[in-house]
Amino acid sequence: MHLGELELRTILMKYLAAERLERFKVQIASNTHDAARYVGDVGRQVPFATAVALTRTAKRLSEMYVAEVDRVFDKPVAFTRRGFGFSPATKATLTSKVLIKSKQAKYLLPQITGGRRGLKSFEKRLGGETGATDYWVPGQGVRLTAAGNLSLSEIKSIAAGLRKSGKYGEVFVGVPRGHANAPFGIWARPKTTGRRVRGAIKPLLIRIQTPNYSKRFDFHGFAEKHAGRIFDEEFSRAWRDAVRKVRPITRRVKVIWAHRGKSF
Repeated sequence: MHLGELELRTILMKYLAAERLERFKVQIASNTHDAARYVGDVGRQVPFATAVALTRTAKRLSEMYVAEVDRVFDKPVAFTRRGFGFSPATKATLTSKVLIKSKQAKYLLPQITGGRRGLKSFEKRLGGETGATDYWVPGQGVRLTAAGNLSLSEIKSIAAGLRKSGKYGEVFVGVPRGHANAPFGIWARPKTTGRRVRGAIKPLLIRIQTPNYSKRFDFHGFAEKHAGRIFDEEFSRAWRDAVRKVRPITRRVKVIWAHRGKSF
């Protein structure tokens, strides 16, 4: 199982054991032959109702993770908020999954497990231009999006500047001459008009040490906290719907289904 996936069957087995879920109980009076047929038909609905409840639970959790992302992270982009999905359960598997989509998982997993993150796409791209694989953070010389990220146009502009770098290039990599205390980075030279120099050098990107993340996004704990309650709600609804589809008993008979102290 992928780190960005949760099998709800595993979580719910723990939950149901902790809650001491009672077996279904049925009380029947009179007309035992037809009642026995009815009980058998209803019993065959249990896997169907369970699969429906598991699927609905996974779907609801995947939607709830969007609100959790908004709570945990500062201004998450729409791409991150769209990063959750689910796979449905069947009567054969009785297993549904909540998952993080592969592209979003690349940068969300370090927030879940802690530790180092992989290189971002723009860092890999700039690695081809600078000849070094490094981690970078934005400097004062770039414009950021509303979410605080580098825009694609800024990345393309920096990459194009690096390809043209040289003695008179607009962009260079390193520590600016005469600025011994400045950080290693990708810098923009001041613009010149004829012999006039306008402005000063500006840092576009600053090289940093390999970033290490602490655990911030409790992907697994969130599901364990809410899955049991949601499953209870969805199973009760799915069970009622399933029982309605069963051919009723032809004669008057008293049938009471009991599940966790509730009668149906």
